[in-house]
Amino acid sequence: MNGHTKRYVGPPPIPPRTIRSRPAPSRQAAPEVSTPAPLNKVRELDPLLLTERAAAAFIGRSSTWLRNARHQSASLVAAGKPPLGPEWLVIGATIMYRVPDLLSYVERVAVPNGTVRWRGNMGRGAKYGEE
Repeated sequence: MNGHTKRYVGPPPIPPRTIRSRPAPSRQAAPEVSTPAPLNKVRELDPLLLTERAAAAFIGRSSTWLRNARHQSASLVAAGKPPLGPEWLVIGATIMYRVPDLLSYVERVAVPNGTVRWRGNMGRGAKYGEE
């Protein structure tokens, strides 16, 4: 080869990084950490207020049912009658329910050993071949 041919030698070498040394951490005694509760123990929590979704789950209804009951109950409450659903609170722009109010609602509407009237096919007889 003659001296006029250029050869590819690759990228320029990467300069080595300068590593800044950090001061060694001071060796102080570790703060005392309380041991967590055993996993087989359940901690009891008694919330004062529940959101609409949590209240609905608490009484076994949907949040839509609670919303509809609240809407229908507004005129009843204004007339001095008891609401259809549980009593509610408004805090800011949030609807909240007290746990005792939810429990009293269940006691008010529950029928011990009650029966539910069978409604059959809910009026869809012709659609399903019944006349």
